[in-house]
Amino acid sequence: MRVIRFILALAVCTLIQTAGLQITPLFARVVDVFLVLVLVWALPSSPLQAMLYGLVAGWTTDALAGLPFGTFGIADTLTAFTVAMVAQRLVIERGISRFGIFTAAALVQIGTLTLLARVFAAATDMPGLGWVALKAVTTGLLAALAVGLGGGIRRRWARARRDRGSRLRFG
Repeated sequence: MRVIRFILALAVCTLIQTAGLQITPLFARVVDVFLVLVLVWALPSSPLQAMLYGLVAGWTTDALAGLPFGTFGIADTLTAFTVAMVAQRLVIERGISRFGIFTAAALVQIGTLTLLARVFAAATDMPGLGWVALKAVTTGLLAALAVGLGGGIRRRWARARRDRGSRLRFG
């Protein structure tokens, strides 16, 4: 069931990315919706599951970005693994903590992409430091908001199910 939800979320991210690029070509420089997806799904996962989520999302990004295939796959896999390992070792309850971890993870992904671009495609145009900072902050913020909203929705759903079950009892 979790895999099906991930595939549906991946499809939604593909639609958001495509629509965002239709609106402005700068959309991909400001936010990476696939990285947001990877961060949200890597946080509660084991490192192996997180790596698989990162690989699939990275390959999807590669297919849309037109870069050498596997570039985002490697970067997102490494980023997802890092987030899952950090989440196993730390208790991440507060939104500001999630924001910090997700922003650092976005910087890990951007750094990995930069390194891979330098090694495999020397002529690649690299974004400036301002764009890197903006993308890291927006990605970290969106991922932290998504985790916070998702947790709130799950708590309300569980409370509604629990309350509904108590009202159905007779006697």
